[in-house]
Amino acid sequence: MNKELLDKYIKERKVIEFLEKLELQGINTYNDKYIRLLEILIYLINNVNDRDFVTIQQYLFKTIYKVKGDLFNSEERIESFIKLLRKNSNPNYDNITSFNQRFILNLEDNIEELNGVHLKSYLKNALLSFNEDCLRKLINKNADYKSIINVFYCCVNAMELPERKVIISDEAIKTFLEYIEVNPIEYLSHFIRPYYSQGPTKGRAEYYLHVGEPFLSQIFMNGEFKSFLNRQDKESKLVSDIANFYNYINNHPSKTDKIVMIFSNDNTESENLNNHLKLESDAHVWVRPGCRPTDYKE
Repeated sequence: MNKELLDKYIKERKVIEFLEKLELQGINTYNDKYIRLLEILIYLINNVNDRDFVTIQQYLFKTIYKVKGDLFNSEERIESFIKLLRKNSNPNYDNITSFNQRFILNLEDNIEELNGVHLKSYLKNALLSFNEDCLRKLINKNADYKSIINVFYCCVNAMELPERKVIISDEAIKTFLEYIEVNPIEYLSHFIRPYYSQGPTKGRAEYYLHVGEPFLSQIFMNGEFKSFLNRQDKESKLVSDIANFYNYINNHPSKTDKIVMIFSNDNTESENLNNHLKLESDAHVWVRPGCRPTDYKE
């Protein structure tokens, strides 16, 4: 595999053209040539930008489905596949763990394309173990919080129906809890995030809607989050903000969308701004512009 050439395709944004050339080769049999193709695709999915990720992911799944019976017909073959993932992984693990998460969800959904794979449970556990290992590696090397939390969210163990609620693995939760006990400020400063990742423009009321950590109830059970907050610095404005935010979402009438309107003077549509949650700390990383104390206008 010529990594320099692949990096050139990525840099020049010619990955899709390269995939079209690969498609013409018609590799549909499990052999050395197929393994080389698989390795190329795994390298690409690890290193492409967000724009090309979905296309590469679709092509990789399509390639896997063609020879699924041979590719996953034994524990040894599955472990060989995992070794390919590990060998070609980017050190931040974002893309490959996201791919594995999608693969696990496809297995949970029993999609038609995976009919004939008889070791689904073993395959799912192997993919999950890979993601859990990536999480531990990121924490051990003090990676940035965004990389850690993204990989944590990819450690999916199950999906509860009919709500399609994603369940994070116990091992990942244990690992993540140990991390945030040592790094509570990282967790708390990233706790609040916009309800809409895209959409409303600044000034519209919906722009200032925020939610908390989506997996809070799985990370902390039976009121443990309050205990976690109580162990933090009592004088911290950040801790006070999170405690107030937590009270807001607990008092929200909805059982699903625990939404909080964060105060901003730029919010020109809402009435009764004084009823909105006013933050005291500027340490919140993901809140909307205009919602931090330094943004407030007299």
